[in-house]
Amino acid sequence: MTQSAGTRLIGPAWAGWIAALEAKGVAARAALRPGATPGQIEAVEAVIGARLPQDVHDLYLLADGQIDVFKGTDIPHGKWLAPIFGGFEFNSLERMSMEWSSWNEIRKQSTEEELEDFHSHVDVQPGHGVKKLYTHDLWIPFATDGGGNSLAFDLDPPPGGSRGQIIVIGSDEDTRRVLAPSLAAFLTSITQFLQVGRLTIEAPGDDEPVVVFDIEPGMLQ
Repeated sequence: MTQSAGTRLIGPAWAGWIAALEAKGVAARAALRPGATPGQIEAVEAVIGARLPQDVHDLYLLADGQIDVFKGTDIPHGKWLAPIFGGFEFNSLERMSMEWSSWNEIRKQSTEEELEDFHSHVDVQPGHGVKKLYTHDLWIPFATDGGGNSLAFDLDPPPGGSRGQIIVIGSDEDTRRVLAPSLAAFLTSITQFLQVGRLTIEAPGDDEPVVVFDIEPGMLQ
């Protein structure tokens, strides 16, 4: 099967992001879990009822999410841990499935009227090709913060969007917006922005082994 340009870029784009984090003092490699197997990826696809884009397959073959950085692990002296995507921890396939299933329970347990009410409180950032919805079964959370908000793969965009684009969803997120048209573009952008200072990581205090930073301001400048 011929690989797409996005798929061919995932390995270098992922390596570039991890290297950029390491250069800023983040022990990113120490936080990553070993890669998943194709069978584990297929099991998640069976749960969500859709095939993940090939570039997502390729990413999870490289790393099946990250450890819980707030529980700690051995890291080199002078380094600190961080959620891989700023305030969002990179979900393992197991956590991806759990987060998706939690949203699916909301969809199943809510009446049509209740869902319409949820949707009515959402808006879309002007010019962004994403549906005006509170929740959708083809929004797949791949990175999650501590408050139920996530970065997600959008597998069902409207005209003007791109399948596999990166969007922001969650109970605290009322404005739907696209951070990047693809996983490869997302990784490439945040790497470049970190390198030129549009994203910043400040060292935590001496007694704080975890640093949390915000990727979004650089994405939306």
